[in-house]
Amino acid sequence: MNKKNLAYIAGLFDGEGCISIYQKTDRSYHLGVELAMGFEYIPKWLRFAYGGYIGIAPAGKGGRKRPSYKWRLEDRAAESFIKSIVPYLIVKRAEAELALKFMQNRCSPSGYRRKTPEQKVLQEAQRILMKKMKQPPDGSVISKEWPDGIGESQDILHH
Repeated sequence: MNKKNLAYIAGLFDGEGCISIYQKTDRSYHLGVELAMGFEYIPKWLRFAYGGYIGIAPAGKGGRKRPSYKWRLEDRAAESFIKSIVPYLIVKRAEAELALKFMQNRCSPSGYRRKTPEQKVLQEAQRILMKKMKQPPDGSVISKEWPDGIGESQDILHH
């Protein structure tokens, strides 16, 4: 995918996307990314480009006037997606970097491995940190400057 498209996707993801570290009922930890929109074109484009699946919430559910389309990836596919857009992320860059560190701890080059107690504690700490990163600090402003001189000075809200 070209840089222009990656930057566009990163912008959409900064505003409408979500990165999560979660624990399944079998107590294993996983990485997920998703992007939800009221128009199906972008989620379908992302599924074509990166794989994953799309869930559809019908109109009327939750007061929506039209259906909502949620594209989702998990684990290695989510990691690959994040790696492709992280250079262009602004708001969610710290979350993306934490997600990549989580996957480094979670996976060995040959696949998944049995976790030591220390690794399990680290994964839980990373899950809690990811959750905390989504809660805006007092005042909600994390930076007054765009990174790398992008655009003019603006407030960038924590999302």
